[in-house]
Amino acid sequence: MKKFSMALVFASAAILSSPALATSSHCKSGEFDLLSAELSSKNQKSGALKNNGKVVSLCADRAKEPFSSVAYRFGKICAVELEKLATPQNVFFISNEMTGPRMGQNIVHFNSGDITYYVVEGTGMARGVGLYVFRSGKILAEMLSDMEEGRDFTSNLGEVDFEKVKSQVFKIKKTKYPLLGL
Repeated sequence: MKKFSMALVFASAAILSSPALATSSHCKSGEFDLLSAELSSKNQKSGALKNNGKVVSLCADRAKEPFSSVAYRFGKICAVELEKLATPQNVFFISNEMTGPRMGQNIVHFNSGDITYYVVEGTGMARGVGLYVFRSGKILAEMLSDMEEGRDFTSNLGEVDFEKVKSQVFKIKKTKYPLLGL
């Protein structure tokens, strides 16, 4: 009994001290998680990050293109604040933009009224996910994940062809507002 109890104590300690292996996601059962990230808000004056408990997710109707729908969801888990659905009639825009040698960004962006949303994944040597919200070219919000994939964000955006449209829910279009990069 003593050996069993000690083994249980060590196993419990190992589980409790291990970092989380999965990022929170808003994707529903039957959806495929293209990208999810736990975000912190960036103070526009100081640049300081503050955890806000919010998650951004891009969820597709299947694991590989062509997708029939892709959902953008943002907010705390179980409390989605904004959901936008890309369909063949209401597309999301995609682009792949280089930010430096060996660094780039995969960007999924869309408009909702006069607000523009960018979901950005750093590629190459750039790491992490950003959510940028603009109105008439002025940045309203900037939120960033930390940089450890699997803990701070998960990405399957490699399933999206950013060079040639394979899904009717996407159109290739360069971003209107420049980003400084992740």
